[in-house]
Amino acid sequence: MQDFSGVASIKGPRHTMTLRIVSTTKQLIELKSAWQSLTQEPLRSFDWNLSWWMNFGDSGELRTYCFEQEGRILGIAPFFIDRWMGQQRLRFLGSGTTCSDYAEIIATPEARSDFVAAIVADIQSSRSIGMVELEGIRGVPTDELVWESIGQPIRGEPFWQYACELEPTWVLGMPASWEQFLSCSNKSLRRKVRKAVKRLDVGELVVRSTLDGLNFESAFDALVDLHQQRFVSKGQPGVFSDVRFTRFLKSALDSLRKMQRAEILVGYAAGEPIVAQLYLISDTGPQLYQSGVRTDQLKLEPGHTLFAYAIRRAIGQGYPVFDFLRGSESYKPYWGAVPQRLLKVRCVSRQLGPTVINQTYRFLRTLKHRCVNLLSEATPSP
Repeated sequence: MQDFSGVASIKGPRHTMTLRIVSTTKQLIELKSAWQSLTQEPLRSFDWNLSWWMNFGDSGELRTYCFEQEGRILGIAPFFIDRWMGQQRLRFLGSGTTCSDYAEIIATPEARSDFVAAIVADIQSSRSIGMVELEGIRGVPTDELVWESIGQPIRGEPFWQYACELEPTWVLGMPASWEQFLSCSNKSLRRKVRKAVKRLDVGELVVRSTLDGLNFESAFDALVDLHQQRFVSKGQPGVFSDVRFTRFLKSALDSLRKMQRAEILVGYAAGEPIVAQLYLISDTGPQLYQSGVRTDQLKLEPGHTLFAYAIRRAIGQGYPVFDFLRGSESYKPYWGAVPQRLLKVRCVSRQLGPTVINQTYRFLRTLKHRCVNLLSEATPSP
């Protein structure tokens, strides 16, 4: 396949399909209607990706693929190009600190395989792309590594690949009823949940939602403040210390909440916000993206109380899963969630420069981990 001014034609069995490369923000915005018709999953939505690009894309070059047939867009692959260690790197929009889990291309089932083949052919024929980095894709066995997000490997002569483990996501399967959830929970969790439900019933903690009349601006400010309190108390900056992240998230949420795809829950004690949780609303259930809590109110266990509220409601709404998303915080397995493997896969050009860069990086990374392990083993226990 040859790329002429960002457009290439692929002869299908009945119609000509066109692979078009979107390279400007204006062109990206023009995809809104087609994008929303393909998916409204929050982490893959138009609003999430556009907001990310507007706030984090200043050091990159947009290279989003569109697959078209007779004027209809059948697929979108939201990529951009930046530089990593001197080489050009193709990545998903949403990569990096925003942790856009479950990244993948967006396509209709009937067009997916042709779209994948066209993208892979374009990448393999390129001499400028040194590496394709696919961050946040669902994990597969190490000996079967493929470009999992689009269902086809970039292997063979032009590219080789390796994977890095990311922190897993944690998914809680929803039972048929709240009573069944309690009966299947461990004794310690049942005790905490009963206390939480009592606090909710007597109004010790009052929960409000941006989907039910709570002002979005005040809820977002509460989320930021409570999140930062928790991290500053641990001597860490917290993600909201990055102005770009705050702008990105607020802009994305402002659009998603209007489509009932995002919600901020805030718990109030004596009229003051003491806990907040941000949920993205997937087709399969709530996805916990951010949270915060007042550190001087932990005796009320506000986090557990808000989880009890959100999980009980999700069960009542008939959702199949409750997704805690990425991160290995101890409360996730405590609530019964199961880890889901998440990977960063790098497909590297076999050209000399990219291969040397990545092999050196892998060697130094392995050496660092071995040194850390040796130091840990040599340090006497207190």
